[in-house]
Amino acid sequence: MPNTRGSDLAARLKAARETLGLPSQASCRQLQEAYHRLGRQHHPDLGSAAGRIEATERMKRINAAYEVLKHYMEQVPIPLEPDPDQLAAFDPEAWWRDRFATPYDHQ
Repeated sequence: MPNTRGSDLAARLKAARETLGLPSQASCRQLQEAYHRLGRQHHPDLGSAAGRIEATERMKRINAAYEVLKHYMEQVPIPLEPDPDQLAAFDPEAWWRDRFATPYDHQ
C-alpha cells in the first residue's frame, strides 16, 4: 500500500500557497502579510451586497489556506543559520545584564 499521507500533505500545502499567492519557501511574516492583504481585499463586509456570497466563499478558502500553512509552520521547525558577524559580536554577559539587571546591581 503506497504512502499517500505525505503526498496529500504536499498537495494541501501547494494548494494553500497558491490560494494565498505565496512562494514555496515563504516565511511566517510573508504568510501573515498575504493573509491580511487578501482579507482586506476580499472581505464580504467591504464589498457590494450582490457579491457578498461570492466574497464569503473566497474568505472561507483564504482562511482555510492560512490555517493549513500556519499549522504546518508551527509544527515544522525552520532551521536558521546564524549570521557569523552577529555571532562574533554577541556578548552573553551584556545580553543578560541588559535584560535582567535591577537598579541595585549597578552600585
